[in-house]
Amino acid sequence: MLVNQVLDIFQDPSAEEDVSNVWLLVRDQNNRNGYLCLDLKDYPMFLELIHSSMSPEQQQARAAELLAADDTIRDFAQRPRLEDASSALQALYDEMESADSITYFDLEKNKSWENIGLSRDEYKKQIDSDIEKFNLDGIVCKNNDENVLYTCYSTFLSYFSKPGGEALAASPAKEGLNNTSSIAFIPVVFQRDKYYPFKICEIKDYKQGEPYVSYVVIYNGNDEVVFTVVGEKEKYKHAYFSALDYIANKYYNDPELAMKYFDGVEYTKKYYEIALSSNPFTRLQHSPVSLDAHWAQQFSGYTTEKIFADALKDGELSIEMMKKIGNDLNTELISQLDKQPPISEVRRLDNSIDITGTPLYAAAQYQWEQERTEKIFNATTEGMLSYLTILDEAIHTYGPTHVTLAYFSDMLHDLCYGQEGKLEEAGIFINTLLNPSQKSESLYANCHRIFTAYKNLIKYEDCTAT
Repeated sequence: MLVNQVLDIFQDPSAEEDVSNVWLLVRDQNNRNGYLCLDLKDYPMFLELIHSSMSPEQQQARAAELLAADDTIRDFAQRPRLEDASSALQALYDEMESADSITYFDLEKNKSWENIGLSRDEYKKQIDSDIEKFNLDGIVCKNNDENVLYTCYSTFLSYFSKPGGEALAASPAKEGLNNTSSIAFIPVVFQRDKYYPFKICEIKDYKQGEPYVSYVVIYNGNDEVVFTVVGEKEKYKHAYFSALDYIANKYYNDPELAMKYFDGVEYTKKYYEIALSSNPFTRLQHSPVSLDAHWAQQFSGYTTEKIFADALKDGELSIEMMKKIGNDLNTELISQLDKQPPISEVRRLDNSIDITGTPLYAAAQYQWEQERTEKIFNATTEGMLSYLTILDEAIHTYGPTHVTLAYFSDMLHDLCYGQEGKLEEAGIFINTLLNPSQKSESLYANCHRIFTAYKNLIKYEDCTAT
């Protein structure tokens, strides 16, 4: 295993004197961070790290040497990426990372969903979906106990990889698993495209001993504005609401942008969800009266009241909210909301904290660029698939030539980049294209076989994701 750095070494606090394994937080050669749990029966050489008199820095350096010398321990290329999971599962993982045990209980009373701006039902829906998507049965378990939503076992901690960078290295875990620094991209629910044009990046860290959360609004890869709040988790939603306000205002003032990317119905639902879940009731910056005039032009006479009533009728708002306001449209409540000052005037925001120089902020920028690259790559992949399909049909009809086979082979190499391991599991080996002694017919047969296997792989992954 090519290890760039060992960031932390610890044991299960519940193990007490019976130490059977050791945990490592490692960064691999691909700049991915992940946890390793090494059974000391299988890796006895790591016993020297237990109860050692070495300093933490010396322990980490020695652990890196031991890992580098053992080629049975692989990098994290085959692990699922945590950033590909839902915001709910990411939050659950972060909570487990910050817990004092490697078995974590997601308690009902913690109301973890509120920290990421989700309803309880949406929070559970996302986690249940990811359990199926990432095959987490037996790792993240749904509980029947009314006090516990999920039980997360130790394998969950070592199941995913996260982006590296300076973030985790700069804030290593304390005794046990107390590292609460995190980066997550939160989807903008009223935006049609999950990548563009706006994203919200949530950054949690400590500044001068005080916990803070910042929500960075990103527009086409560039930072627009940062909203930061310091203190308890209950205050985090204030900064999050401000970020949503900012994005909504951008759309509101740019009809062309709104028509392309903005789902007004979903926005209005979110508008009321945020307003009515606040205590006391409050609202966002845009009044329903002004919204009505806008939506009447764009959505064939839809009004915010009608959308609100439809949302209640269809059960698309949270159960908790429906209990508060009943099953009928409460126009009096809406009018009361409209009389209140904009929530931006009463929020406790602290924008004096400059996070732009922090390691987590740099890591967030890196992660954003990774996502942009993935977006571009996916678009390129679609173009290559289309071209190779046409080329394959042409060669099949008219026979192979030196030029067409060169194009086919080279582009196929590019297309299959990063997918070699998955193809090998299906018995397909890309290196067959590199045999210079192949005849044209044989090379084309190999190209066609690999191309077909790739398309089947993509089709399978799309079906699984769906």
